[in-house]
Amino acid sequence: MENANMTPLSPSARLQALEAAIPHADRRHQKRLYVLLKLLEIREICRFFDENDAGEGQSDHNWKQGMINAILPHVNEERRAKLENLAQVAQMQEMLENLKEMSKWM
Repeated sequence: MENANMTPLSPSARLQALEAAIPHADRRHQKRLYVLLKLLEIREICRFFDENDAGEGQSDHNWKQGMINAILPHVNEERRAKLENLAQVAQMQEMLENLKEMSKWM
C-alpha cells in the first residue's frame, strides 16, 4: 500500500521492509545494516536522477509554488502567512514574465 506522503525519492517498499527488520537483527550487525540501508537509498536516488531527464520535471514557472505548497503543512501560522504572501509574490512575478514574453510577440 502506498503512503500518501511518498515522493519519487521515497525509499522503495523493499528498503522500508529492510529498515523495519533491522531493529530485530543481532545488535552487533545493526550498525552495518543501517549503513547498507543508507547506501541502497543513495543508489535508488542516483538511479532516479539517471533515469529521469531534468526536462521532465516540474516546469520552471511552477517550482516555486510547488515548493511553498510542500512546506506549508509543516510550519506554524506565522510562517504560513509569510509563505502564502511569498506565493502570491511568486505568482505576480510569473504573470509579469508572461506579459513580457507576450509583448515580444506583439
